[in-house]
Amino acid sequence: RVAACFDAPAALALLGAATRIEVRCSDPDAATPLLLAAWLAARSRWRVGALVHDDGAWRGTALRADDGEVAIVVGHCDPSGPAGVHALVLSAGEDAIEIVEPVAEPDAARTFAAALRTFDEPAGGYPQALAALATGWEAA
Repeated sequence: RVAACFDAPAALALLGAATRIEVRCSDPDAATPLLLAAWLAARSRWRVGALVHDDGAWRGTALRADDGEVAIVVGHCDPSGPAGVHALVLSAGEDAIEIVEPVAEPDAARTFAAALRTFDEPAGGYPQALAALATGWEAA
């Protein structure tokens, strides 16, 4: 579902001009939303900078191919809701794409694959997402 949102030319253009990405989740384990943010960064060919845990959220930056900076925020929303990723917001100045409840998968182990609609197949870009996360942690 997340990848399909960028099939439209206007959405793809917004991705190329992104200034902020925010992923919201209710699960205290931030692995899934961090992987989703890193997957988007890797697929967009952004270079992830330092990722640090600050005041209950993960924050960092990435550089687009044109060296424009993208703020990355992975935070928590309603902790009483079902586990998983509940929203992804991609902003470029005043324009934004908000994907609300990109996954409805109750099994936290499958939420990353469900967001990408791969379920039991290997998620495309998974190794690149892990590499982007590793870069962010090493830079911190």
